[in-house]
Amino acid sequence: MADEKKTTEQNEQKPVKGQDNKQDAGENKVIAWFKRLPGRIATPFRNMAHELKRVTWPTKQKLIRYSALVLVFMLFMVLLVGLLDLGAAAAVRGLASLGPKTENTNQMTEEELARLLELQNAASVEASVEAGSGEADADAAGSIEAVSDVTASNEAAQETEEAAD
Repeated sequence: MADEKKTTEQNEQKPVKGQDNKQDAGENKVIAWFKRLPGRIATPFRNMAHELKRVTWPTKQKLIRYSALVLVFMLFMVLLVGLLDLGAAAAVRGLASLGPKTENTNQMTEEELARLLELQNAASVEASVEAGSGEADADAAGSIEAVSDVTASNEAAQETEEAAD
């Protein structure tokens, strides 16, 4: 019986295997990770400084020559791409001119404009009657100005098309 008491006391005193030790080990790993962090950050910079000491830097004359070579190559590429772009644009314009001529369907005819004006006037009169105000005349005047602006833009578009042909 005395032996049984000793073994139970020993079991109570000993921590269960893996519980507290795992927590302590996890905390130790985190602390150790933070302790190693500055060294891990500094290592690449130390390596870079070491490599820069081994670099063979070009002379001033070579640096100027290489820089001029790069600038000339860039100028050549800009000209080449610009010429290819101009050629492609001319080809597209040429192909477009071979196709059938179509009218600009975005322009409104005079009849459509008149109908639009009538609808706007009718809507503004209805709104003013419902609201009981005399704003219908001002709305109608604004609609007439809008229609005249659209008519002017249509005429300008037709003149530019005629000039282009």
